[in-house]
Amino acid sequence: MGCPDGGEQSLVKMTDAGELKEKKAMIKKAVIFDADGTLWDSVDLVAKAFSIKLQDFPETKGIRISREDLLPLMGKTMDQFAKSLIPQVEGKRGEEILAHCMQFENFYLGENKVQFYPHLEECLAALKAAEIGRYIVSNCQLGYIDAVLYGEKFTLGKTGDFLDMACYGNNGKKKAENIRILMERNHLNPEDCVYLGDTALDYSSATEAGIAFIHAAYGFGQVEGAERSISDLSELIAVLPFN
Repeated sequence: MGCPDGGEQSLVKMTDAGELKEKKAMIKKAVIFDADGTLWDSVDLVAKAFSIKLQDFPETKGIRISREDLLPLMGKTMDQFAKSLIPQVEGKRGEEILAHCMQFENFYLGENKVQFYPHLEECLAALKAAEIGRYIVSNCQLGYIDAVLYGEKFTLGKTGDFLDMACYGNNGKKKAENIRILMERNHLNPEDCVYLGDTALDYSSATEAGIAFIHAAYGFGQVEGAERSISDLSELIAVLPFN
């Protein structure tokens, strides 16, 4: 029996949809990225945002935050930021002030362009062509990753450049736990995943989560003992442990 008018076209559409669904199901291997020092460098913008917002509080009026102040803290959690940047404001009040700073930071980053590391677009395209999943796990606050990606050419979502993310701001859990949570949510096996990060905390978190690690040596931190390292994102796909 022949197809009625338009039937062949409908069949093609159904076939394409089926192939797309099957292709999504084929994503078994994955690179999980850290954010700051791995995908982008937002330190200068964060320092400006914090310096602006700190003027709103009598306890912190007059304090200016520099890049040098922030670099040792990148990848750490909000309470650690508070203890280091405004030690004169103790306890919960310090965390409250930093929460306001980080909320303003999200707005500020959405209005200003973050510096992405070279060859990120080509790296993501190569991973996508190889059917390797792209994910982000960070110790950042809620809304930070969305703010950085907002208005940029990189997207987050089921069909995006990054398929999913997990962060400290979502659940208050440490990085190793969020790596495990993200893998479970996306049905990924630890042996098929690798974490790309730039700090010793990234290395220890990946090890605790039971996955391989690659050091982003172009980022902020130094890592002792990492078996794999790259100096540019263009090198990533060639050093993946499951290639």
